[in-house]
Amino acid sequence: MRISRKTIMLLMVGAMLIAATAGAFAQGFGGMRSWGSRGYRIPAPPALPGKGPAVPPMAYGGMMKAYGLRACPYYYKFEALSAADKDKVVKILQDTQAKILPLQNEVRAERLTLNTLLWSANPDKAKIDESINKIADLQKQIQQIRADSILEINKIFEGNTSNSSTSRSTNSSDTSKGA
Repeated sequence: MRISRKTIMLLMVGAMLIAATAGAFAQGFGGMRSWGSRGYRIPAPPALPGKGPAVPPMAYGGMMKAYGLRACPYYYKFEALSAADKDKVVKILQDTQAKILPLQNEVRAERLTLNTLLWSANPDKAKIDESINKIADLQKQIQQIRADSILEINKIFEGNTSNSSTSRSTNSSDTSKGA
């Protein structure tokens, strides 16, 4: 029995398709889950003895994104803060989120309006420009709020490090006077 080249090529292509898709079928449909789905959660850091949770409650997701404050270079500075300063930082983050959320919702609504204007039968250039300017103004307000909160948090971090460095310098000057 003679098999044509065309038949051999079809069989080879079929075998390659089966081999290429075998892994996907073995995992089942939806085998590649997102990070937030069950089985792929990022574990929270352990609680510190006598201090409670290691990260503020808003750290996962929220403003800091990715992995919360652990992805932030100030995570270890945050851990060194006193309980009162930690509460101040968490309060600043929560207040900032409360201020930004309505603005983000306005931006989303305005983007929908812009898309509606752009794809309408008779687009009005003046309304489109007005919508673009409104989106830009809202984004500017969001960035200003974020910058203000970052500056406030930096003041808390700097105040904490300057207090510890001044106490070290006074201790070293006291020992030099005694010698």
